[in-house]
Amino acid sequence: MENTPAWLPDIICLDGDWLKVEEKLYEIFENDFKKQTPYFLNLEIWHDRSIPPGEKYELGFQHLITRGEETRLPDFRRAERLPWCKPTLTKGDYSYLETDPLLNHIRVWDYLEGSKKINTYVWLFNLDYVAILRKRNMRIGKVAFLITAYHLDGSSKKKSFERKFENRLKEPI
Repeated sequence: MENTPAWLPDIICLDGDWLKVEEKLYEIFENDFKKQTPYFLNLEIWHDRSIPPGEKYELGFQHLITRGEETRLPDFRRAERLPWCKPTLTKGDYSYLETDPLLNHIRVWDYLEGSKKINTYVWLFNLDYVAILRKRNMRIGKVAFLITAYHLDGSSKKKSFERKFENRLKEPI
């Protein structure tokens, strides 16, 4: 893909039977988020480990490859970019972004949602890919809880994220 940073893996092919593709995707998820502990700005990245009744995989994985409220359906643009999630979040110290040309690739900010919760957005701006975290205080200390990650489909979605970036919290939480 054009303008793809060298540290970003290729998207994956989703051809074939969805159940087999889903297994392949889950292997990536396991390697990236379960067999090791990834970090975002020195915070452990956690995910929702609950498995809904009748489902095979935990919600943290499902939110990276499917979309929908009550019924989650495969989202192929989201799923093919699953290998991007971990490197997007673990790229390193983002404090240099305001003065670095990498800003053309990544925008990182905290945003106060209408629900009064603060989400952290990590947006690969030129590639229309975003990962969303929420910092939580746990017994072990503060963690970065992975909410979702997906491809922005459509100009209205991108404009919405541009507005969120413009209205970001100026002081990191």
